[in-house]
Amino acid sequence: MTFFLLASFASANDTGSLRFAYTQSAAVPDGVRTLAPKDAVRTAESRELLRLVSMDRATLAVDVLPPALGKTPDPTCASGAQGFLSLEAVAWNGTTTHESVQIADRGVDVASQSAEHSVSTYSERRTVGDFALAAQTTRPGVRATYTLQADAEWAIRACDGSVLRGWTDRQTVSRVVEATSTKAADAMLDPDGLRRTDGLASLAAAAQHALSRGRGDVVSRKYFDAGAPELIAAARLLRGSTATTFQERLADLRQHARGDDPTPDETAWSAARKLWTDLSEAPTRFSDRGRVSAMARYDLALAAEHDGDFATAARDAQLANETLGQDWIAVYAAEMEAMAAVR
Repeated sequence: MTFFLLASFASANDTGSLRFAYTQSAAVPDGVRTLAPKDAVRTAESRELLRLVSMDRATLAVDVLPPALGKTPDPTCASGAQGFLSLEAVAWNGTTTHESVQIADRGVDVASQSAEHSVSTYSERRTVGDFALAAQTTRPGVRATYTLQADAEWAIRACDGSVLRGWTDRQTVSRVVEATSTKAADAMLDPDGLRRTDGLASLAAAAQHALSRGRGDVVSRKYFDAGAPELIAAARLLRGSTATTFQERLADLRQHARGDDPTPDETAWSAARKLWTDLSEAPTRFSDRGRVSAMARYDLALAAEHDGDFATAARDAQLANETLGQDWIAVYAAEMEAMAAVR
């Protein structure tokens, strides 16, 4: 009975949820709170990109000053900034593909555009007795897809011009149109318009995401809190549990189920990290096939993320998933790779 009650509060797949705050920033160096814009590309599009990035001040870990309007000089360190957000380079690479499709015959030679990659059809309903028949008329046409790859190279520079951080964002957007001919479809694609709208917006969102991850940001991660005595002990340390009796352990599990666990302190992290390290390096246990060691390796990825070492977090998660083969671990590893790219 005791075992059943405790097990009912535990995760059936040996996983729980862990909340923690980063101890290091992702893209923004320590002590930097205000950045002036610096446009090394010097085009209308690059200036607009810097303006779009500076608009989301509420969620950024640093205050990015907007570029000045007209012929007014841009803000500099003399105006109170502690460095520069420099747009170093922007590159656009577009490709167009065509395929033959059936499109709606509307009686005139027109083209239709679809943002959801769907085919528009015209239908006329005719009633015959108690049955409704749908008559659709189509004609041969062309579907054209324009795919735009946008790359922006960023740097955070000190007031003396030295590079403190650097990263490259890559975004892909597309537009799909349908028309009665290849020529008509190509005329509707408007690559320049796509670059000025969705292209710039996606690059701005990527830069804002990089700049929004700073010291103290709190995240919630799935982790392995059972499956081996060491994993259970590490989980209790991170939850701040000192329970010894059955009733205390039951109350502890109830608190954990409610998501009321305290944020782990550095002492708990250090002790949990040692347990995970020892377990990840231990010989394979009987009938285990390396699964427990891989679970500990994944938990070590969270410890690396907590320390701001996103490259190590990605590596450990990938190593763990070679054995565990979980989609959610693959997603986590990809996120850590993306975070590492902005360092």
